[in-house]
Amino acid sequence: MVTRAAFVAEVLTFCGTPYHYQGRQPGVAMDCPAPALVACWNLGLKPRSFDVEGYEPEPDGNLFKALLDEHCEPIPFSQAQPADLVLCAYRADGMRPRHLGVLVDATPGRM
Repeated sequence: MVTRAAFVAEVLTFCGTPYHYQGRQPGVAMDCPAPALVACWNLGLKPRSFDVEGYEPEPDGNLFKALLDEHCEPIPFSQAQPADLVLCAYRADGMRPRHLGVLVDATPGRM
């Protein structure tokens, strides 16, 4: 069984990887869903054939939300713990969910 700490530790190994749309190579190029995907692959949680495809460089968020609804259990952010996936929306963008991340620190004020 993979622990939350092991998942977060795996994701943190990707820090410093340059951004590149649909990149999936740690240390070379990754986009926002890549850390969660690659950590799942590396830890045996999902097969490498599982990927997120068909989104634009500036996604509208519907695809990410649909995938999260299908593969994850939604929880209020107040209950989020390290290793939970976070779908982010921005006020300047009309609150459309457009970014997927992995919560690594659930300390209030430190997201």
